[in-house]
Amino acid sequence: WCRIMTGTLSSNSPLHVWSQFEILQPQALGFKTYQRFKQHYSILEKRYGTAGRSYETIVGYRNLDEMKTEIAKWTSVVTKSDAGIEELNPVPREVGMTPKQRKFYEKVKAECVLGDTALEGASLLMKLQQIAQGWYYDEMREPVDLVPIKDDMILQAMVSEIKDSPGKGIVWCRFDHDIKR
Repeated sequence: WCRIMTGTLSSNSPLHVWSQFEILQPQALGFKTYQRFKQHYSILEKRYGTAGRSYETIVGYRNLDEMKTEIAKWTSVVTKSDAGIEELNPVPREVGMTPKQRKFYEKVKAECVLGDTALEGASLLMKLQQIAQGWYYDEMREPVDLVPIKDDMILQAMVSEIKDSPGKGIVWCRFDHDIKR
């Protein structure tokens, strides 16, 4: 099963929910693309840059009651006490990268470039997180595996941990390709 477990669906913008629900099921919130979702739920204003180029920026949101109705079709609230869960004490595990993976990670980190794309801020951080997981999305948003699944130290540590634990477990994934791997 795919589940989203969070206390905050959208931390900074209501538009952040689109990608989360897209992982659950394509078009879960009724839109085929993020661009259409954004146009429907945000108020856009045309602005002009210093070189005279125009761009659209979000100045507000609309149709939020409709968005809540769409989200409600997919959500439920379960507290720790409802689930019979005691306070969790996660045990951190340190897992390294393969030499190839580490070299690629350091190269992207130092140059802030992947292919023909310059990376900065959150984009760079997200790309480095993907590389640390053993893969990344290329410029065409196609996943590129850096480490075969059988050699992926993170996945092997997770499988080992699950096998050694009694009962059921939850595997947290940040990207849809993590789920597929």
